[in-house]
Amino acid sequence: MKRPDIQLAWREKFTIFVLIFLMNALVIFYIVEFGRLLRPNFDKAWTTTELAEHTGDSDWWVAVQEQVYNTSNFIHGDHSDISGTASNAASDLEELVGQDLTNYFPPPLVLACPDLVTESAFELTYKNFTPVVPLAMHKSGSLQSVQNTALANANWYTATFQPKMKNYHKGPSVWETNNIAAQAADQTIQRYGLVFSTSRW
Repeated sequence: MKRPDIQLAWREKFTIFVLIFLMNALVIFYIVEFGRLLRPNFDKAWTTTELAEHTGDSDWWVAVQEQVYNTSNFIHGDHSDISGTASNAASDLEELVGQDLTNYFPPPLVLACPDLVTESAFELTYKNFTPVVPLAMHKSGSLQSVQNTALANANWYTATFQPKMKNYHKGPSVWETNNIAAQAADQTIQRYGLVFSTSRW
C-alpha cells in the first residue's frame, strides 16, 4: 500500500468501520443500559431477607401487598391525626422496619372486592396474625373506630394510602423457596386462610 490513493481508501474504510461500530455500540448502550442508569434496580425483586437488611434511619424499608417501599423520608415524622396518638415512637418504628406490613393495612372489602362485597361492615380476620404494634393498625372506612380522622374516610385506602406509597416504591417483594417450605411444614400455622366477620355478629 505504497500508493497514496490506496492508503487514503483504506483510511476511509477504517474510519467508516469505526463510526459504524461506535453508532451500534451507542444504540446497544441506550437499549440495554441507559434505563438502568436512570432507574437502578428497576427490575429488582426484593426477598424478605434483603428487605430485613434495610433498617437504618435513612434506610427505612417495608413491604405492603407484595411491594417494597423506602419510606425513610416520611415515616419519622408524626403523620397521625388522632389526638394523643403518636405515629413515630422509636420503639414502634424499630419493631416494624424491614417487615412485611400488609396485615397492618387491611383494605376495606368494598374497595378490594367491589364485585363480591357490598356491605362495608364486613372485614377479613387473619388466622395467623397478631399485631406486635397495635397502634400501627390502619383500619379505614367504617371499620375505623375513631371517627374524627382521615382513616374514617370510606376511600382512604385507594385515595390517600396507595397514591402516597407510590412515591416510595422500590419494586416487588418475593418469598424465598426455603421460607415458603418452612411455613408449609410448620404445623402451628392454621391452614384455613381468611374468614369473614362483621361488627354486627
